Amino acid sequence: MIIPVAESLKDEHPEWSEYWSRFQSSSSLASLVWNVLQLGLLFARLVLEAELATRAKQTTDWPDSPVCGRRYRSKGFVSRRVNTLIGEISWSRRVGRCPNHCPGSSCVPFDGVLGLAPHQKTDNGLKRLGVLLSVMLPYEMASYLLGQWSGIQVSDSTLWNWVQQMGKQASEQMDASLKEYENGGSVNADELDAQLQSLCLAISADGVMAPFRPHPKTPAGKTVYKEVKIGVFARLQTYINTKGKEVTRLLHRRVVAHVGEIHHFSSLMGLEAQRQSIEQAPRSVWICDGGKGFWGLFRRQFAKRGSVAILDFYHAAGHLWKAAKAVFDGRTTLAQSLFEQWRHQLRHGEHCSVLRQLTQLVNTDGIFSDAEMKALMEVQSYFQSHFEHIQYSQFDQQELPLGSGMIESACKWLIQQRFKGTGMRWSDEGFVHLLHLRVLWANRRFDQLFPDVDWAEQLPSPNR
Repeated sequence: MIIPVAESLKDEHPEWSEYWSRFQSSSSLASLVWNVLQLGLLFARLVLEAELATRAKQTTDWPDSPVCGRRYRSKGFVSRRVNTLIGEISWSRRVGRCPNHCPGSSCVPFDGVLGLAPHQKTDNGLKRLGVLLSVMLPYEMASYLLGQWSGIQVSDSTLWNWVQQMGKQASEQMDASLKEYENGGSVNADELDAQLQSLCLAISADGVMAPFRPHPKTPAGKTVYKEVKIGVFARLQTYINTKGKEVTRLLHRRVVAHVGEIHHFSSLMGLEAQRQSIEQAPRSVWICDGGKGFWGLFRRQFAKRGSVAILDFYHAAGHLWKAAKAVFDGRTTLAQSLFEQWRHQLRHGEHCSVLRQLTQLVNTDGIFSDAEMKALMEVQSYFQSHFEHIQYSQFDQQELPLGSGMIESACKWLIQQRFKGTGMRWSDEGFVHLLHLRVLWANRRFDQLFPDVDWAEQLPSPNR
């Protein structure tokens, strides 16, 4: 029944006849699938163009001219072409003008009904896919894959322009949300089911360096590295893996990223904390290394909320190794043995003993050189200032994580995978706009930029 209907379209549409002939002459399964896909896309274009033509002929309610007040009059039908996910489509619609020929009086009501802006050549569905590919891949690769998928050739420079446009929009939305938050306004919290609400909220932050161009609008000059501050929020769930071991996984992970001052980043972290309903979480935990700026952020944003603070154990162990090398030559087994002893004590509830030993070494005269004493004093001061944050045995009993692996991982997949490819150097605007989009994608808020593309999360699966 379907085949006769398909064959009947050959007489009405010559293009269909060409595609149908290719399909019938195909021999391999791959060729059959490809050609029937082209038939499907062509059929979709024919149906869409027919529907647009029908709607365009409906009665038009012409508005009044904003200049002279006279009602617009139809000047006939004018064609329009737009690239879409199913290919290029064309149709004709009425265009109106003011009888007094007022300047700028051209009016196309049907374009407004379709959500099309003047001179727009690409629909938002195709634009969304192009921007989304650019969020994850270099522009040239994104352009290639978009062409392979849609058959529409979109240059990498066009993709870059789309990213700048949508990234600027995302930045403006973030600034508006942040301003409302800082002024005490309401914050739209993420919807969490009962299971997520019952889990511990983990928070972490760190920085990663990214390559930038030294001067705007030119690649000339030596690469400049700037710190990108990253924050992560996630719910912690424990489960038993296939080996019978209890492990922790991250649920509902959300990220924050910023290039610039720590105070602005602190406000962004506070905003995201509200979105993650930190006040309703049964408990929250802050995990970080020893960066002073981030611990200042903790005191401003999370200490007052009762969050448990943990110094990343592996960074702490690294400082113990620094002290062990100062006591003994780092190449000797004595240094390694002392380090392992201190690390074991630190991990298993003897942090007071470790700190006491470091303090005794610092107070010893005439044994260490100035450089060695400086290293010991730095380590002793480090552990003294984080005394409340190194109670690892107690944290372990509370089933809290001891390492900041979730932020180390985020620095890699959020920043390094996209922004630190071979030869990459970024302008400030180019980096920030793409970063905003990448954060929205990671936080599952990307489609808020394309409210008219309401099918993105309901795409049909080929698996039935």
